[in-house]
Amino acid sequence: MSSNDILDMYIYETNSLLEQLETIVLDAEKENTFSQDNVNEIFRIMHTIKGSSAMMEFDTLATVSHRIEDMFFLIREGTMSVVKDADRPALFDVMLHAVDYFREEMEKVEAEEPLNKDVDSFLANINSLIAKIKGEEPAAEAPAPAAPAPAETAPAAPPAAVPAGPGTGNPDFPYELRVFFDDGCGMENLRAYMLITSIQSFCSEADFLYEPAAVESDASTSEQIIDNGFLLMFKNADDRERSIPVIREAGSVHSYQPHDYVPAPPQEEEAEEAPVPQAAAAPKPAAPAKPAPAAPAANNQQHQKESLISVGLSKLDQLSAIVGEIVITEAMVTASPDLKGLHLDAFSKSARQLRKLTDELQDVSMSLRMIPVSNTFQKMNRIVRDMSKKLNKQVKLTLIGENTEVDKTIVDSIGDPIMHMVRNSMDHGIEENVQDRIDAGKDPVGEIVLSAEDTGSEVIIQIKDDGAGVNDEAVLKKAIKNGIAFPDVEYSHKEILNFLMAPGFSTNQQVTEFSGRGVGMDVVKSGVESLGGTVSITSEQGK
Repeated sequence: MSSNDILDMYIYETNSLLEQLETIVLDAEKENTFSQDNVNEIFRIMHTIKGSSAMMEFDTLATVSHRIEDMFFLIREGTMSVVKDADRPALFDVMLHAVDYFREEMEKVEAEEPLNKDVDSFLANINSLIAKIKGEEPAAEAPAPAAPAPAETAPAAPPAAVPAGPGTGNPDFPYELRVFFDDGCGMENLRAYMLITSIQSFCSEADFLYEPAAVESDASTSEQIIDNGFLLMFKNADDRERSIPVIREAGSVHSYQPHDYVPAPPQEEEAEEAPVPQAAAAPKPAAPAKPAPAAPAANNQQHQKESLISVGLSKLDQLSAIVGEIVITEAMVTASPDLKGLHLDAFSKSARQLRKLTDELQDVSMSLRMIPVSNTFQKMNRIVRDMSKKLNKQVKLTLIGENTEVDKTIVDSIGDPIMHMVRNSMDHGIEENVQDRIDAGKDPVGEIVLSAEDTGSEVIIQIKDDGAGVNDEAVLKKAIKNGIAFPDVEYSHKEILNFLMAPGFSTNQQVTEFSGRGVGMDVVKSGVESLGGTVSITSEQGK
């Protein structure tokens, strides 16, 4: 696997985990608590991001994810009861800030831009929360390392040294280190190879050995490393000592065991006859130290991933092109003029079967590009949440038809238009004054409904809100002011609504963070029409 393939895998996996994390946090915020399953899942997500970021040498990403992992280790051990009700809004904000931070950094990674090294203020917020969870004042955070016992058992802590045991038996390389990686970290063979590369910077290849030996070229050695650890053997004790700091600073290292070669006593013939069980027993002391709860989560994740694979769009396009050629060729063969007038029963039967199979193949190849709109819809939850806080409006988002499938190109393109319409409903549609809603007989909490429906020939996406509706008089007045309408002309309700999609049109008197620049509905119209779609607006005053 090339370095580019590994980077692509890292970006894809991290972005997928961030989408999962954001959904968990938004759902938990509505309940004002994380369930124990949520806590375990967030811990696993941060643990995975920490390990993979460290392997890719993205130090700031590894540091931030490591600290969040520490925080959720405390929550996992003490349940959500350790987080006071007054501190929970800050916890949700920090986690959503983390999602935004990682997404911005992923965009930089994809663009091959330098990452942001200044994360001190963000880490300070996390550390402040950790201090509150521990029941300490924020200023008292410095003495925290004075409690080494819990840190050695926590999977988020630096790798711990397990008490030395007997060596495996190589008198030429008697000073050994057996390294264990975090459960579920993945690509253990490549992580082992990175350790070898780091050690080679100060220790020659002739002065140390390692087992398994083919870690760079053989991915199957990962299983051996998971079961037995990765064994390093040194000629000199000093080289082993210099290797320990390298191992402690490496990403996803859970623990390490120093061993010294001890020759077996000659009188113990039974032990000499069965050396394999002795060697296999060496890593056993580390087994209790590994984070047992993480193993089921990792296994579950592996099981889930087996049903889905990531395929490049260029390969799907190539497949569709080939299938199209097969369909054309099949038609040319079966309709060949050379066959005219011939009665070939066996050929006709085979041709019908071939036509059936090529039709099915064409249907399957076309469906490969179809993906549900759920990811795009789910992202609107975050927009509604953030705008509700900033505009001081109580609004809920209802999603309908999330599993409706659309071509991936369209799904990727409709995100911005939908976002602009949802923001428009939040800013312009839902009333600012709750009392106005109550007086109108509405629920104090506003509602935006985002739905998708496949009619067979087209997909209809609707964004509806139960706000005040469009004020025709205000829109027409602004249209006349902008020179796109005339005061002596009668305009229908539909014509007035169409002014909303004119470039540069906005009914806001002041430019705000969310509106006033007149680029919202214009972007929606141009974006949807570029995909071959149409946009229509309906509105009823007060509803």
